[in-house]
Amino acid sequence: MNRVTFLLMLSSLRRRPKTSVMLCIIALFSVFSVVIVSSLTERQEQALQKTVAETVISCTVTDVTGSRTDNLDMASAYVDMFLGLRHERGCYLDEYVTNVRSRATFPLEEPEGMELCRILNLQSDSRLSPVEGCQVRFYSGWNEADLSKKQQVCIVPEDMRVEAEEGSEFVTVTRMGQDFSLHLQVIGRFSGKAGQTIFCPFSMEEAAGISQSFPVDSCSFDIKENAALAESKEAFWDSGYFVAPSTGNRPSPLQYGIAVHDTVYLDTVRRFENSLRLLQITLPTLYFLTGAISFFSSCFAMRSRKRELAVMRCMGLRRSRVALLIFGEQVALAIPGCALGLLAGALWNGSLSVATAASGLGMLGVFLVGSLFAALYLSGRNPIKIMKTEE
Repeated sequence: MNRVTFLLMLSSLRRRPKTSVMLCIIALFSVFSVVIVSSLTERQEQALQKTVAETVISCTVTDVTGSRTDNLDMASAYVDMFLGLRHERGCYLDEYVTNVRSRATFPLEEPEGMELCRILNLQSDSRLSPVEGCQVRFYSGWNEADLSKKQQVCIVPEDMRVEAEEGSEFVTVTRMGQDFSLHLQVIGRFSGKAGQTIFCPFSMEEAAGISQSFPVDSCSFDIKENAALAESKEAFWDSGYFVAPSTGNRPSPLQYGIAVHDTVYLDTVRRFENSLRLLQITLPTLYFLTGAISFFSSCFAMRSRKRELAVMRCMGLRRSRVALLIFGEQVALAIPGCALGLLAGALWNGSLSVATAASGLGMLGVFLVGSLFAALYLSGRNPIKIMKTEE
């Protein structure tokens, strides 16, 4: 663009202030709209990722009909599957679950009137929850992780009398129907509603190196990777040991149900995906409309200058020079409009990400493409015909 063309462009813009402002405003709103849509899309994607990453999907083992979640009388070997203790049998359900919770309760002959409860962690029994008013304290050197081991230890009620041996506390327990006792080291105490219960590790060995199967009252766990929820369910059902609970299932002593509490999660994900799908349709629609509006608004803005353009052509100004003049005017108006649109979008959103800014600049490019087509169209019209029409 030489100096003469540049001066002609500036002179034209000064002579048409209203038209110039109109084109600048169109560029501003075009960029602003795509910034808002891009920002909304980005936020929805972040919210969806956060939902997938942070939502806890809990699962409860039930009978096959789904009517019973407690007193399952389920062999502890089923819980071992979720703990990764059945790999030798080709069962790898532990790869799909986390935070396994399980409880097994047995009445005791000694201490009389109490019960022994095997737990994997404090969450395995709701009576140990702070929500239920329970407070658990472990002795120095011990913590909740010790409940997931095999050693003979326990936590007892705060007011329970125990045996003191060599600086440690012990309690002797005898299960109903057994002719031997266990000498458990006390590693902590608790207060709350479970005052008649002694809690010990779920996998505790009753004899050195010997683990026995026992009936389990309840079991629950969380899905490890929400993104692999469908794959996790398929693994449960394909194992042959678990089914989706249904009143139509026939009771079986070898099968149990797994109720996956994913309704809220799936509904939330579905809403996000629907919103994203709508926004993904909106964005290209905005690009198309902006290109079309840019073309027609440029043609509309130049309608009063048809004779001026024809005179330029008749005086020997080449078509490319006229097109460059028209396009240069659009660029001079679109760039400040784009800058104002980006600024307005940043103020509206509070910030502007690189991806959103790139979408705004992309909209500027679409606007200029429409203006370029308009410039080529206007500069290509027959000047002689225009002059005759104007006369």
